[in-house]
Amino acid sequence: MILYAGAFAAGFEKIISSLITEAVPDASVERVESALVLFSSADILKEEDLPFINTLYVCLSVWNTNTVSFSDLCRQIPYSTLHNRLTPFLGGKKAYRLRFSRENQFCSVDKNLVSSVEKSITKLSGLAPDRLNAKTEFYMVIRRENLSFFALKLTEKGSSEKLYDKGELRPETVRLMLYASNASEEDYVICDPFAGSGAIPRQITKLYSDAHIYVNDIDAQRSLQLKQEFADAQRFTVTAYDAGLLSHIEKSSVNLIVTDPPWGSFDSSLTKEGLCLLYKNMLKEFDRILIPGGRVSVLTGAKTEFEDAVSSSVCFTKSRKGDNFRTDILINGKKAAVYCLTKEY
Repeated sequence: MILYAGAFAAGFEKIISSLITEAVPDASVERVESALVLFSSADILKEEDLPFINTLYVCLSVWNTNTVSFSDLCRQIPYSTLHNRLTPFLGGKKAYRLRFSRENQFCSVDKNLVSSVEKSITKLSGLAPDRLNAKTEFYMVIRRENLSFFALKLTEKGSSEKLYDKGELRPETVRLMLYASNASEEDYVICDPFAGSGAIPRQITKLYSDAHIYVNDIDAQRSLQLKQEFADAQRFTVTAYDAGLLSHIEKSSVNLIVTDPPWGSFDSSLTKEGLCLLYKNMLKEFDRILIPGGRVSVLTGAKTEFEDAVSSSVCFTKSRKGDNFRTDILINGKKAAVYCLTKEY
């Protein structure tokens, strides 16, 4: 069995084990920590096998401690036993760099230590060290929990560093939002009324090929761009309406709403009062278009304003008592939450 480590958006620890075993049927989850899961599998995995994982590693050594130095850990790496475990993951790779991280912060270490470890990795793998240009990376990690590990990073350097639009969600986070909302193939009509750059509908299309998707953004230019991307009129309805006035959507016709409305972070003209009013109008319209028992998944950093709006909502207020009502997460270092609501019958 191969031991893997996967980093994911903090806050989704409760569902990560089931997602791992669903994606990799033979997987055995060994440990779940804040934003990190360790699991074993006989399969040779790639990052695309786990689309809800931000960064995937194959672990070469693991220690149940966080009180040792990098030099002590480096001396304990069993290089002589690692060749066969590394070989399946090195195809086509030519160069690497070595990185050291303590409590999620990159660290500088003694150059002689780096040189010594690089010599051992080169002998073991046949790769050449290249600290500036290599996409392959070996990591020595010490975490806050009693956990340290030496690993090969399978998510290539740069592969997750595409230029996202301002406020755009990462695909992995969208996937986790969908899973948290219990989205399924039976959700035949799904809506994102604040589609922005299209991050949410983009992932919905990959997961649910039969769903009809309402893609909406009040910005006309954004809507035009979305219409060009989601051009299949049979699958998509792309519009530029106020999310509180979705008059083109029939009453009680939508199974699931997944969206990332404004938080007030990028619009200084949106006051707390204005944000709360936006959320109240939004939820009122969600009530109209959802089927009885329909569900909502909302991501926002304006927790107080959103929860006030939920409290004043006739059909969603009981959702506050649900086990998955609020999942606190971090988005680019900012505190936020994913809220799951259900329309009462």
